[in-house]
Amino acid sequence: MSPPAGMGTYQAWREHHLAGVVLAGSVLSIIGSLYMIMGFIVVGLAISDLLLALSFFVPSVSMLLGDENSSPDSRNFCTVNGFFIQFFFLQIDLWQLTIAITTVVFLLWPCSTLDWARERIYVLWIIPWVASLAIGMIAYGVWGYHDLGTYCWLEPPMVRLFFNYIPRWVIIITCLITYGWIFWLIRKVRMNAERERQYRLANTPQPPTVEVKAPITPPVSLASERDAKEPEVTEMEITPVEDVPIFIVESESGSSSSASLASSSASSGPIVFPRCIADDLARAAMATATTVQSSTFGVPAASTVATSVAATIAPTPPPFDEEEHQRRQVRKIAIQLISFPLATALLWTVPTAVMIYQVIHGADSVNVHVDGFAQMLLVFNGFVDAHIYGFNERTAMGWKERIRGGGRYNDDVQEMPGRAPAAPRPSTPIPMADMSRTDGRPSDNNTHAHTDDMV
Repeated sequence: MSPPAGMGTYQAWREHHLAGVVLAGSVLSIIGSLYMIMGFIVVGLAISDLLLALSFFVPSVSMLLGDENSSPDSRNFCTVNGFFIQFFFLQIDLWQLTIAITTVVFLLWPCSTLDWARERIYVLWIIPWVASLAIGMIAYGVWGYHDLGTYCWLEPPMVRLFFNYIPRWVIIITCLITYGWIFWLIRKVRMNAERERQYRLANTPQPPTVEVKAPITPPVSLASERDAKEPEVTEMEITPVEDVPIFIVESESGSSSSASLASSSASSGPIVFPRCIADDLARAAMATATTVQSSTFGVPAASTVATSVAATIAPTPPPFDEEEHQRRQVRKIAIQLISFPLATALLWTVPTAVMIYQVIHGADSVNVHVDGFAQMLLVFNGFVDAHIYGFNERTAMGWKERIRGGGRYNDDVQEMPGRAPAAPRPSTPIPMADMSRTDGRPSDNNTHAHTDDMV
């Protein structure tokens, strides 16, 4: 590939091209690192990612502005830049290893270790910084830091391969084994707990089931105003007619009364209301606590009766499979644990392959676009870590709600496994004091609001 006209030699064009690619990767990494720092997500690792991205950002901007790192005036700058890259590059690896080891220690000795870590949190910070500082000084004294075109680092490629790339792969494999062992331990504990639960269920006598039925009175009368006489309502029941739930209202004598809203004929027979009116009855029985006078006893029916009507009408939720729920939770934990080292392994595959190829065939033997892609992944740690450590279940639910356009994500009201689905919201104003409680007791909130405005 020939350089564009006016760019000069091919080597100069190649360096400017790589500088632009590294600059783009460093900007994304800076954004991801700042997101982690502002969210207090693995702050130590986020600071190392940010400083490493800045170590690539500064020489890339300098190269694009026309200042070459290989000039005599920039020799001290090149040395400092190479030291910072080596320092924070190794520090990221040490942070990954520290997080894995700390996870194991907290899992095995949670109480004592957690108290010790809270009192001596500075120890977890000192280890990566002191170790990376010492190794960076050793690398400077043995090999020195030289200009690589876009930035400064260790030279030749053989040194970078054995001093940086291979140790990082050792840490990646160590983290994979560590998190795999943690998953196996969690799965073993869950299986033991499940066996113990089944044993207790098998050896525990089940209490007898007692069914309590309360007398039911309708909260409101739905007879038409055109009727000459209001029917005396003493019983309301639900009877399936052709698999469709309907309401039947009968008089005290047992004969059916006629009404303009009835779908049956004017002759004898029950008054059958369509589904829409039946739904209104169900909502009224659940949402309102209106005192209804019984024509037979003259005793006010409390709101608990209306609540029992709603409980009878509400569909039975499907049985909650606790075993399947726990199995899903364990799978989710396994994915989260493996995603940390697995993302680093995928990110580091292409740069390692390119580095091995350069060691065998020479530094300039790789295509400029492949080399640029590898160098962009080299500085991409902050962006990837922000997704791995910052993208959890809460943010996933938030993005799902934004994509679906289903409104805001409410953390306070969520559907729990095994809980009956919420009843349809009526289109008429109802007292919030009756909807806020499901145990039949009125709440302290006596304000009224339209339910369509509630989210």
